[in-house]
Amino acid sequence: MLSGCGSKPYAIYTPDAPKPVGPYSQAMVAGNLVFGAGQLGIDPKQGKIVAQTADGQMAQAIQNMFAVLRAAGSDPAKLVKVTVYFRDLNDFEKVNVVYEKILGNNRPARAAIQADRIPLDALIEIDYIAVR
Repeated sequence: MLSGCGSKPYAIYTPDAPKPVGPYSQAMVAGNLVFGAGQLGIDPKQGKIVAQTADGQMAQAIQNMFAVLRAAGSDPAKLVKVTVYFRDLNDFEKVNVVYEKILGNNRPARAAIQADRIPLDALIEIDYIAVR
């Protein structure tokens, strides 16, 4: 569902992705850009993290990101920047396998950062920028 109009930035919300865990939007659209809030590996139907591994959480987080992109009038092929936050960078290789499998030949710019703590004690979180 889109809210707002004109050239003012507006918030995106879709029930196909988890509700934010804090006072923020799933994404904001500003002009032709989509700025996605951090996505965790939360199953939107259950409302909780169901995978116990970083690669399992990454697979769900990517699906959540795709749902928000679609709600914003974009799609995965229009991703330009992704940031992956890891609780443990030792998970880098196995998360990369999932990332590459799901994103295929789409190669947005990316950063990988080890974070001391991620909300809900998740193992990974992703945020992103895309065009519409």
